[in-house]
Amino acid sequence: MNQTDTAILCLLFLLILAAGTVAAAVLLIHHQNEKEKYLRAAKNLVQEELLNYALCTPGTGGAPPPARRPMLYLRANTDPVQRFVFDPSHPITLGRDPQCSIFVQDPLISQQHCRIQARGGQVFLSDNNSSNGTFVQRGLMRCYRVVPGRPFPLVGGDVICAGQFRLKITLFLFDDAVM
Repeated sequence: MNQTDTAILCLLFLLILAAGTVAAAVLLIHHQNEKEKYLRAAKNLVQEELLNYALCTPGTGGAPPPARRPMLYLRANTDPVQRFVFDPSHPITLGRDPQCSIFVQDPLISQQHCRIQARGGQVFLSDNNSSNGTFVQRGLMRCYRVVPGRPFPLVGGDVICAGQFRLKITLFLFDDAVM
């Protein structure tokens, strides 16, 4: 190997390293943009709830909804990708029924397939006696079947699997005072 070959190899290595750095920067920017979007959506949900509270309970002295609360960002494996932001203190339903919070047209999914809801500061998934079951993939190696009647605790990064539909979960604490 002569000096020219060594120089070319070094140049190729530097180009590959630069391309990797650019790709990492693009992914970071994409992730930050996505995070900004779901935080903005959470803020809109909280503001809507506060407005509804003010309109429905003027002068009653009841406590307003909390400004700091757990929220869910859900990303579906659809084409195009669907994204949802929910306050899990209100039930979130998934199924083929158009009245569901997340409407999915998949013959393997029941009309009212499953439900997500927060209780006691934790978020749970419940299977509504669906025909084909609801599963949770946790990490690369673990997959759990959700037993009907037994709420399954969800953690960030879990993927809900129902039929061909996949829903990745991001749990975050939203604080209206920060926005």
